[in-house]
Amino acid sequence: MPQKSVISTARRNLTVLVIAQGYLGSQMPMMFIVSALAGQSLAPNACLATLPISLIVLGSMLAATPLSGIMQRHGRTLGFVIGATGGAIGAALSAWGLATGSFALFLIGSAFAGMYMSSQGFFRFAAADTAPEAFRPKAISYVIAAGLASAVIGPQLVKVTADASAVPFLGTFLAIIVINATGAFLFLLLDIPKPRAVKVSENARTRLELLKSPKVLVAIICAMVSYALMNLVMTSTPLAV
Repeated sequence: MPQKSVISTARRNLTVLVIAQGYLGSQMPMMFIVSALAGQSLAPNACLATLPISLIVLGSMLAATPLSGIMQRHGRTLGFVIGATGGAIGAALSAWGLATGSFALFLIGSAFAGMYMSSQGFFRFAAADTAPEAFRPKAISYVIAAGLASAVIGPQLVKVTADASAVPFLGTFLAIIVINATGAFLFLLLDIPKPRAVKVSENARTRLELLKSPKVLVAIICAMVSYALMNLVMTSTPLAV
């Protein structure tokens, strides 16, 4: 492929992913803001109010490996569309749970919402897939930086939608359905080839051996601590206010 064509494709993919991070990504702060408040009104015990947030993160963890396998075999586009579909289904189930007063249904919806959260984590890697080697660090940083836009858009949408219906926060979850349904079409604009099959070396390390690596352990611990602190701040603040 000519160099100009490669650069043009990389720029288009990056633009799509930056927009997706800002637009589709706005649902995550929306979920984190209202899920604990909605859970507080639905839960049989106030101690369970933040359980929906835990299930979003759990759903994200459980979806990561299957989504990675799908992207490996069928390409990024399908994986991202599945993630957005999971987000829409999760929001629909959560909205249904709110409308019927079912905490269990709301929890199931929260777990499905984790599918989108998991797929969003792959945006930065997709941006690097077609970017020239020298530009890959910037491509990744641009996608991550677009998260700042989602952090602004999400809370503003909550302000508009939280009391838009007779059932508190129902409008927020309906808005998330729309975001996923419309945002999924963005991924059809991606032009990322399917990854080539990688031959596994006989000397490849097992998962247990990887977990014993100090570098891997440090990365896992840092991720655990940072996510724990983020969840603590984002779930407790709405309840406190």
